[in-house]
Amino acid sequence: MVLSRWVGPSVSGVIALFPVVFTSMMLILHPRIGGRPTAAVIANGGWGLIGFGLAIAVLNVAAPRFGSAAALSLALLICVIWNLGLWWNARRKLAR
Repeated sequence: MVLSRWVGPSVSGVIALFPVVFTSMMLILHPRIGGRPTAAVIANGGWGLIGFGLAIAVLNVAAPRFGSAAALSLALLICVIWNLGLWWNARRKLAR
């Protein structure tokens, strides 16, 4: 992977989560809800996973400095804020 040489091993580990999460979602959702809804989840899930990646990166940095409880709370807060921001942006676009 070209990007892993540039960003280093810690960020490469976070980037490696994306294909694992998408593959797991496909394997779980496809037999349960079918191909078309699974494709819609995968197509629209990328932006949400960016927030998850940011939260994992912050967790990696914050845990040694602040402890596990504070780092996990901060990571959860980042996920919630990111997804609320995505929801607000989508609502704003629909209102136009």
